[in-house]
Amino acid sequence: MQDNGVSPDVTANDGIFSGNLSIEGFACLVVGNYRVEVYAESVQGTFSNVLSKVQPVRFSNNVAPVISNLVIPDSVVRPTSGQFDITLSLNATDANGQCDVNLVYFEAYRPSGSFIGQIPMFYNSGVLYTFTNPVFPATPDSSYGYFKYNFMAVDNGGLQSNIIKDSIKFVRP
Repeated sequence: MQDNGVSPDVTANDGIFSGNLSIEGFACLVVGNYRVEVYAESVQGTFSNVLSKVQPVRFSNNVAPVISNLVIPDSVVRPTSGQFDITLSLNATDANGQCDVNLVYFEAYRPSGSFIGQIPMFYNSGVLYTFTNPVFPATPDSSYGYFKYNFMAVDNGGLQSNIIKDSIKFVRP
């Protein structure tokens, strides 16, 4: 910041310092609330108090993320012993930039229709999000049949993506 009369400072030596904050060098621009902190250093090397301000950043043309390319097995045979992993994956993109994708998740339901929970998927690379979970042997009938899933994403502005619905049939060995 300068008090030299050169733009953006209007009048030199008036005790009002001005400056511009550049977004160059930021690898990822994200909407949200940013804290800007400013302090001064005297010619003797002493520092002032820190002034702090929260500055909201919003996109006026924010669009919802889009999910696609879901990879999910049609059916899974539960093991009689031991375990193995299954991985679900999908692509999540956002026209406002990949950093605007805040959360990718799915809602899971048992064959009975009871809600299991909202389960986050994890960023893998590029636009790919994955979730890996072990499959164990099971004896209760509630562990067999069609488990239903609703996949979604949400951006930093709170907009929700399209929903992809699918299911996995868990069958006895």
